[in-house]
Amino acid sequence: MDLTHFGWHSRGYLPHFDGCASPQFITLHLEDSLPFSVIEQWQRQLTHVSDEEQRVILQRRIEKYLDMGYGKCVLKDPRVATIVQQSLLNFDQVRYHLFAWVITNPSLLTK
Repeated sequence: MDLTHFGWHSRGYLPHFDGCASPQFITLHLEDSLPFSVIEQWQRQLTHVSDEEQRVILQRRIEKYLDMGYGKCVLKDPRVATIVQQSLLNFDQVRYHLFAWVITNPSLLTK
């Protein structure tokens, strides 16, 4: 479904909204926190279910996997977390208005 006439745009990876002011929630994660090979394996396991069912199951698995804190977890280094925070704040009130943000290491949440 093409949503460009509603103000939504995508270059194939992260959709964004250029319409009137609208709160948006964006989650970013580091590449090594969920290897593509894991997603491919799950997709092979789910070939017997409908596309919609596959989408729901994959989303649940992805969120659970990300919460487990796999990967190098470089955001636990305060210097790296500060760099990420500064990049978020760089265009605050210029290109966007941040209401809140969180930079966390998921492995700290699961203990």
